[in-house]
Amino acid sequence: MSKLSIALGNIVAALLVVGVIYGGYSIVRTKQLNEDATEYSEKAIRAMVDPWNSTEFVKRATPEILRQGGEKFMPELFAWYSALGKLKAIEKPIGRVGTGAFPGTAIMGAWADFSARAEFETGPAAIGLILKRTGDTWQIANFDIRTEAFARMKQPPSRDGDQPSKKWK
Repeated sequence: MSKLSIALGNIVAALLVVGVIYGGYSIVRTKQLNEDATEYSEKAIRAMVDPWNSTEFVKRATPEILRQGGEKFMPELFAWYSALGKLKAIEKPIGRVGTGAFPGTAIMGAWADFSARAEFETGPAAIGLILKRTGDTWQIANFDIRTEAFARMKQPPSRDGDQPSKKWK
């Protein structure tokens, strides 16, 4: 056997060992991030909707959301959300954590996409969160509520201030 074959065999073996170590680390890290994101989502949702509180959203929001007028717009939006009534029950959030680019957004790095089923006085709803990992915590990049009760309510507030949101028409 030539020295080149032995050297290539050693390199391949070393790459396999590094790959296995990195794969193990990635699995453990993703599991930790998923547990952390689940806990964060549950606490954040409860803080924002029980009772309805836009300040809790602003505390947790990404700077990008706040630059889009979120800090000024959220009290009006949460006042509208409050027509759903009090939170009666909520299930544990479920979702996924990923790394890289979150599809369709400018979020790079670690992200999480979670949702939780909830029951309000007006009926059932699905609450969705997209989270962005910043340092050693999460921030909310998107928050939405889907429920049939919105069809029975007046139009939601608009960020434009004078036009109803086209999203809800």
